[in-house]
Amino acid sequence: MQYGMYIGPTPITEYGCVKCQKYHRMGLDAEYEDHIYHQSKHGVRERAPRGIAEEFVAHMLAQENAPSM
Repeated sequence: MQYGMYIGPTPITEYGCVKCQKYHRMGLDAEYEDHIYHQSKHGVRERAPRGIAEEFVAHMLAQENAPSM
């Protein structure tokens, strides 16, 4: 298993930003796309959702990326 990989049904994708010293979460933070080139040397990681808002967004992103039948 790789470092920073979350094995679960609804991961949150995030990275540490060296420009503004925050974590940017895909689907939750407006700066995610704008600051992607300022990610830390550790790169993008996946983690378990924290809280109901992250769980909801992660579930919606998982449904959006699910293969259609």
